[in-house]
Amino acid sequence: MNAPSPFTPTPPPRRTWLRRAAIAVAAVLLVGVAVWVAPSVMCGGPGSDTSLVDGQCVGVTDGSFVFDRRFDEIQQRIKAENDRVAWQSKPSVKVALLTTLTPTEKSPMDTWRVRSSLEGAYVAQMRANHGVELGDQLPLTQLYLANEGSHQAQWEPVAQELVEMTEDEAPLVAVIGLGVSITATEEAAQYFSDRQIPMVSAVVTADGLDYNGFPGLLRASPSNSQYVDALDAYIDDQKDLESAILVNDSNDPDLFVATLREAYERELSGMFKDFPALPFRGSTLGETPRAGLFDAITRNICTADPDMVVYAGRTQDLHTFIDSLSVRVCRNDPLTVVFSVTGLSILKDEEALEKLKKGNVTLVYASATDPDWSENPDEAPEYFPAFLSAYTRFVGRDSDALDDGYAVMHHDAMATAVSAVRIAQPVEGEGLRPMDVYDALLLLHTAHPVPGASGTLSFTQEGNGNPGGKVIPVIEVRGPDEVKAVEGDPYVTPAE
Repeated sequence: MNAPSPFTPTPPPRRTWLRRAAIAVAAVLLVGVAVWVAPSVMCGGPGSDTSLVDGQCVGVTDGSFVFDRRFDEIQQRIKAENDRVAWQSKPSVKVALLTTLTPTEKSPMDTWRVRSSLEGAYVAQMRANHGVELGDQLPLTQLYLANEGSHQAQWEPVAQELVEMTEDEAPLVAVIGLGVSITATEEAAQYFSDRQIPMVSAVVTADGLDYNGFPGLLRASPSNSQYVDALDAYIDDQKDLESAILVNDSNDPDLFVATLREAYERELSGMFKDFPALPFRGSTLGETPRAGLFDAITRNICTADPDMVVYAGRTQDLHTFIDSLSVRVCRNDPLTVVFSVTGLSILKDEEALEKLKKGNVTLVYASATDPDWSENPDEAPEYFPAFLSAYTRFVGRDSDALDDGYAVMHHDAMATAVSAVRIAQPVEGEGLRPMDVYDALLLLHTAHPVPGASGTLSFTQEGNGNPGGKVIPVIEVRGPDEVKAVEGDPYVTPAE
């Protein structure tokens, strides 16, 4: 056989060519598969119901996928109870906690509030499944966790997944939580309302985000109008508070701020007659407040010399406002700043509390809870001691973890959903459906109030799904070690 010419390349054997082609095709397929599975692999594996979206794992889990290492312990507890329920040969249903479960420094809810939210919902789940405080133990309840992203931007695919879960053997029958008072919450509420999925928000306070605006939606937290009613009652008892100036965030749309401002203007209008409002463009959710944001406003306050400032803005800007007030030129004159909030993080900020004292400022806020309830449970709402005992037993953290109010309010949201489940009447011969629970929501009164940690809650058609019987403490803060609820009986929302 003649040797091949050095100028003529030897063709590769056919088997070698085929092998190389197969490798190339396999490589392309592997890349495609990798691209397809990567989002789920990074979020718990191909069998997971969470996937990577914009750098976050969003979706629904029974607790097995941990969204943040700081939630590991509480999610393990939730998963264990869900597994226990699944192994029981007893009727069971699912309730989903829809909220931000991948918080960042720019999220409307920080890591500690999210953890408190998980703990509160879990305590209610355990009380429902292991006691009779929330009614008959059946059906048993599984708690599923639904992450809609750090700013609730991924609510829609998560909501779609939750709706699909209503067809499970143990069906999803209610959604609780719903994040905070922003447009995404409104959109999610409309989505569930259109499909008659019952909802109970935990810390959503914006007026209009209720049963009247979105049939099927109750709220455990007071509305902004109910908060302002509590502040109005407080102001009526203060002889030295006769004039006020409104400081309000003008960002639009911000459902919380806009409806809080409207409630102030409606209920306290007589106090604003001498002074025009002082609007500011606040930082949007997650932004860092601008330096000097309140300089001009503070000078106007000193010139106007009101007894009181009524603040309608987000808490992140309140810190900046306090900074400005603490160095105002007129700080020899005492000033009261009133506000409303579920639970105030400033209470754990020694520097901010010192600035209140330095600035001769008294911060008065209407709250969903009182931090002192844990230390003096006998002075708390009727069912708070039982909640505190369960929290200590099932979670095991110090009671000061309850100060931000998020555990209490998410417990009450879950307790409300479970209470509706327990009185719902399914169609004969069929299992419980979301519509059955939907029909029971406005029957949670009279003989069927909710034994909430923050009050004996009732929900009526006349009250538009806002809580009656909700205790709203008014807290005065003057500096470190000077935090206390106003003496006397706290304001309680009417059971309409």
